[in-house]
Amino acid sequence: MLFVLGVLGYRMVEVVEMAGQVDTLLTYITPDAMRVESKNQPFVRIVRVKGEKVEIFTLDERDRTYSDMSQMASMMSAMALSVFIRCDGENCQVDTTVLRPTDEYKRIRGFRARKVFVYLGNLKRTAGGMAADIPDSVENWFVKDWKSLRAADSLRLVLMIRIARLTLTDPKAGEILNDLEVYLNSNLRRYGAPVISTTFMPNGLVKATRVEVKRENLKESLFSLPEGYRKR
Repeated sequence: MLFVLGVLGYRMVEVVEMAGQVDTLLTYITPDAMRVESKNQPFVRIVRVKGEKVEIFTLDERDRTYSDMSQMASMMSAMALSVFIRCDGENCQVDTTVLRPTDEYKRIRGFRARKVFVYLGNLKRTAGGMAADIPDSVENWFVKDWKSLRAADSLRLVLMIRIARLTLTDPKAGEILNDLEVYLNSNLRRYGAPVISTTFMPNGLVKATRVEVKRENLKESLFSLPEGYRKR
């Protein structure tokens, strides 16, 4: 019998809509790494933690090259978390009013989903010239009964917080991240994970619909630079 070395993680398929374009993303998630592939674009993003170092690579499959974006890890962490952090001057804390559930439910992919508004006021305050393009809130739909989706989202949360702890050097960041981890985990238990999410990006709103989530033994090579790729 042949055994393939790997690590237990999750494989997620989601349909993404942005600016009238539709794509399918395939995401692999482990406690130490994440890989995102696009069906329509020749790019692959790899994010991984090696020891105390965070590495971020973008692969271009057209010419077998890669870009090292690791120096942007701190900025990317700050942007990802800014929705949940409210700052008044130098005093920053977790904003526990960001997620606001409604009493509206519907069935999505066979699961009972609840509409939850995500308020973007904290993001607007830090967006500078882009603030006018950011809506006050976006609509999400959360499900509690899709166990593999909740588990995958929990694993992604673990990785996100771990990366933030390694890259955000502000002395106050540790305590804020502790509070944020508690808050996000409590929401995961209370509301579940988003089956449909809307996120603001610099080039517009991105709507993602999760269509498949499976627990799998993932090959470690998924999160490594492929042989023969050269650095840009």
